[in-house]
Amino acid sequence: MPRIESRPDRHVVTMDTPGVPAGDLALSLVGDRTLELVASSSISPTSAAADARLDDEAAQAPGAHPDRSSLRLRQRIVLPADCDPGDIRSEYCDGQLRIEVARRQPADRSTSEDDELSEEARRLKETCASKRARVAELTEELRRERRDLVGLESELRAAREEARRKRSTRRTPIAIQHPTTTDRAALQAPKADRTE
Repeated sequence: MPRIESRPDRHVVTMDTPGVPAGDLALSLVGDRTLELVASSSISPTSAAADARLDDEAAQAPGAHPDRSSLRLRQRIVLPADCDPGDIRSEYCDGQLRIEVARRQPADRSTSEDDELSEEARRLKETCASKRARVAELTEELRRERRDLVGLESELRAAREEARRKRSTRRTPIAIQHPTTTDRAALQAPKADRTE
């Protein structure tokens, strides 16, 4: 398994490859940030699963690769984003491969660009502070509105309860009419007619 150590001026990749002669190792750069290490020998893979794995890797990897029957190891190492693909050195000693990749130095900016950036940063900070203050004002206003709303809801509940109570205790008098003598005679007359 490769190990990557980042130093101030370079990245150092070390990888153990015991038993592989230096002449059987091939190191290449794929794209700008991927190192590919291929070790070949006359030893064939020992199982069908190893054959299938090597076939899959060969199909996915662009470029020319050694014949499957001679492939012993293939390892891809993705380098950090600040690596300089134009400055790579490698050495192999006692079964360990050491690769050094220089780090890109950040581009120097002119003083006027720095001043413009700091002025823009100052404006952005002021805008941000202004917006934070406005958010704080709106938040406080929202809290006041919520308190008012809670008070109104409480008053509404109390008014509804009072209205319910009044309805349940309200007494509406119903007049009982007392018929006069002539009314009684009129009411009884039809009864007399019905009985005849």
